[in-house]
Amino acid sequence: MVSPSRPNTHEVERVNGRFTLYMNAPPSVGLPYGSYPRLVLAWLSTEAVRTRNREIGLGPTFSNFMHRLGLTPVTGKRGTTSRLRDQLHRLFSTTIRCNYSDEVEGHAPGVGYAIAHRHELWRSPRDPNQQALWNAVVVVSTEFYEELIARAFSASSR
Repeated sequence: MVSPSRPNTHEVERVNGRFTLYMNAPPSVGLPYGSYPRLVLAWLSTEAVRTRNREIGLGPTFSNFMHRLGLTPVTGKRGTTSRLRDQLHRLFSTTIRCNYSDEVEGHAPGVGYAIAHRHELWRSPRDPNQQALWNAVVVVSTEFYEELIARAFSASSR
């Protein structure tokens, strides 16, 4: 879903057979790319399905959140904290559209959504250990949540 290298555009379309994926982000923000957005999507999806809740707490500090993702917080311009913060902004600003054309049935179902309906992140990018006045939170969009729940894979269903 997310490009492995930095895209030079704010929108991308990929077609695989009858399936089309379209992603769009504000030009001033850009599309998410690399491993961090994929990691965050996997984590958010798991938490939403596990808790059966659209509102997902990220924890009291950015460092705490990074540890929950299995990342080591490193500050500085090229550190992990600034890269993850940038990718979170990109990911939560992106809208996604999935279409499937069924030539046999003559219809083309599709779904479009944003990952996050609302997000409140930590205030200071300079101090990843800064305690927030509230816990950071992401509220995944209703459409994204419903897709996750409808297609959730349970280890007990194997």
